[in-house]
Amino acid sequence: MIAAFAATALVVICISFLYLWTLFFAGLRTMKKQGAALSTLRGAKYENPFAGEPGTFHTYFLIPCLNEDAVIGATVAALAGSRYSTTIVIDDASDDSTVVTAYARGGDGVIVLERQPPNARRGKGEALNDALSLVRQLVAERGQDVGRVLVTVMDADGRLSDGAMAAVLPLFDDPEVGAVQLAVRIRNRERFLTRFQDFHFWSLTSVTQFGRHQSSTVSLGGNGQFSRLSALNEAGETPWSESLTEDLDLSVTLAMKSWKLATTPNAAVEQQGVAQISALFTQRRRWFQGHLMLAKRLPEIWGDARLSQVRALELSAYILTPWVTVLPWSILFHWGLFGLIVEGPSFFSFVTGSATLLIGFVIWYALAFGPVVVSAFVYWRRDEEIRFRTAFLHAHCFPLMNSIAFAAVWSALVRILMGENGWQKTARVREGRTGDPVEVRADAEVVSMPATPLGSRITMHPARLERLGDAPAPLALLAARARRPGTQPREQRPDGDADEEHDQEPDPGRHRECEPEEEHARAPQIRKDEQQGDHEQHDRHDALGREALRLGLRSRRVRRCSSGVRHLSDPPLPAEGRPNTENARGPEGSSKPRVTAGVTSRFES
Repeated sequence: MIAAFAATALVVICISFLYLWTLFFAGLRTMKKQGAALSTLRGAKYENPFAGEPGTFHTYFLIPCLNEDAVIGATVAALAGSRYSTTIVIDDASDDSTVVTAYARGGDGVIVLERQPPNARRGKGEALNDALSLVRQLVAERGQDVGRVLVTVMDADGRLSDGAMAAVLPLFDDPEVGAVQLAVRIRNRERFLTRFQDFHFWSLTSVTQFGRHQSSTVSLGGNGQFSRLSALNEAGETPWSESLTEDLDLSVTLAMKSWKLATTPNAAVEQQGVAQISALFTQRRRWFQGHLMLAKRLPEIWGDARLSQVRALELSAYILTPWVTVLPWSILFHWGLFGLIVEGPSFFSFVTGSATLLIGFVIWYALAFGPVVVSAFVYWRRDEEIRFRTAFLHAHCFPLMNSIAFAAVWSALVRILMGENGWQKTARVREGRTGDPVEVRADAEVVSMPATPLGSRITMHPARLERLGDAPAPLALLAARARRPGTQPREQRPDGDADEEHDQEPDPGRHRECEPEEEHARAPQIRKDEQQGDHEQHDRHDALGREALRLGLRSRRVRRCSSGVRHLSDPPLPAEGRPNTENARGPEGSSKPRVTAGVTSRFES
């Protein structure tokens, strides 16, 4: 029995150590090549991800939400600071105030995509695919280059580190990079359980992920996942699968499409840790189940001639980790513990004196605790709060915490054999003060418009349409940016060209769209009305716009600017009903209907 145990354990240990230490040293090399060190993000803040943003890509942040009122406000507020980004909150039929909080805290750049039953609550992958169809329409509407558009998946509790965009976007300057995944930190690490989760994510796990950067096979996660839109388009109409770990599935799909999967040690994403053992078990079981089921794609990987042998080997090693290491090691651990109790003298038969006892203890300790001691050093170097002795003690809790992983992996295997594929959502905890109380005006009713093939709706408050005039087609409305009169700062476009119109001095007698001057000449009376700020006309115009939007709506003509953003122009109104805002006025006689995203609309007065 002892001989069989020793032989089996030796094989498992050798496989685990070879894979682990290869990735660890490759990770250190990645950090060095990208100008980082273990202490690079020590003390990093998670408040301003757009600091130093180069503005080379348009970014669409997708945030799947199901009852996320406790955390969504701070997340959308943190993502509202860039002119190059759009935040799409995917409400999966929440029962709480998720939608209201997202509106109140997210600013004008937030779009809420409300998924309706029976399509709602069918998994994160389907929610993301639904939102991706909206992104594709918006990109087409705005005239953006799909190769310069990124789609970023964030959890509702996710926060990007300061300057994260400045660290991530240059990686996509390599046209072969299809996706980038950031390392994860746990925010609420005050308790032992959450501190241990942070220890797991922020030490060896993150460094080995940096190692996978060398083979371009970085594993994508569900938070801080950046993907190039053109890569997602290659992955198919619905790139995210129905798997419990749709992110891992997407990793394999993109790799098989010859896209590089990368990461950076210069940015990270922060999230909540799970504060209850039962919830942690449920979360880990879902992860293990999706990971175990991914093994069915191994024949695809080895049958794809486009994948290099190195990439195929690394992907296979990662996919087989729960099968080859976690499951066997869970058996060996308990087998060894049982044998030690029952046949203790036989286990120590090699001891002939103090020297052999010391040698045996050193070998056992190195095999059992060597990796976690290295983890303690890495975590101590990467965390600004913890002392080395505390990290050292946390490392020695790994055998205890591994019992949760062992139980979760076996429970996941049983669920696979029984054909169970459902999962429970991880509950969030409200974190202190998340801003001023949410207040919605009594007249701020939600306006809804069909948006995607699954029948999900775009919603927004009419108060945000005040300067846009009568109701346009849904996607044209979202693409619009109503500019107030006055000097605008010079805007650098993602393709590198400057928008020259922002360099000019404001001219109150000229409508500064991208049409010829004579088309935008204004009547003196209109200029006078604008200067006087005729609120009565505003009110009448807003009423007309809201009524048209409820009735069915008709598109106004859309003009494209050199900035790549389309601005809206109105069909003519009666003189007394003309809006007195610049961007709401268009050429006279323009009433040509337009089809946008399958919706034909026409203004009716």
